[in-house]
Amino acid sequence: MSMTPARRRVRVIGLTFVAAATSLALMACGSSADSQGGTASAPSASASTAGSAASASAGASSASPQASVEGSGEPAPPVTTNGVTVTGNKGEQPTVKVTPGEPAPTSLVVKDVYDGTGTAIQKGGVGTFNYEGVLFSDGAIFDSSWQRGQPITFGLDQVIPGWQEGLVGMKVGGRRLLIIPPDKAYGSKALQGIPPNSTLVFVVDLLDVQK
Repeated sequence: MSMTPARRRVRVIGLTFVAAATSLALMACGSSADSQGGTASAPSASASTAGSAASASAGASSASPQASVEGSGEPAPPVTTNGVTVTGNKGEQPTVKVTPGEPAPTSLVVKDVYDGTGTAIQKGGVGTFNYEGVLFSDGAIFDSSWQRGQPITFGLDQVIPGWQEGLVGMKVGGRRLLIIPPDKAYGSKALQGIPPNSTLVFVVDLLDVQK
């Protein structure tokens, strides 16, 4: 039996939401994908929050200012800390290099590459971000919203502790470097591209704050 146009629209919308929720759930620390090698798409904290994160993500493109997403093309000042160097143009995909043999920090490292001038995100706030994640061990990229061509929107209570603690106070328009030890990332869990007990490096741009 053929479906009416209204039923087709409902089915398409439903499938779109399920696909978004599934993508985020694969990155959740408590999901079965962690032990089987999940697909990295956001540093989500738990499977129980993946649905609400996906719902927020669905509005990311409309909530985020287009000018912030595109970037200015102006060179950002190079920043080096704990053996990690970040270079690149403002708002564009950064270049992240890790010095071989550098000892991994055992506590969270937070360093502003450049400051923003907009609204600051607060504890538990919701923001729109571009980010790139690399392994401290070898500098290999394991996740990048720039490579996917789409920023993502989520709440700070839905992500790993290193993001929850490291992004508070960041202002829209800024770029921040986070070096996150395993106990504030995924610990002994293995994900696709992330071995167990990995120290992670993230470069994060804050594009917009929803609350």
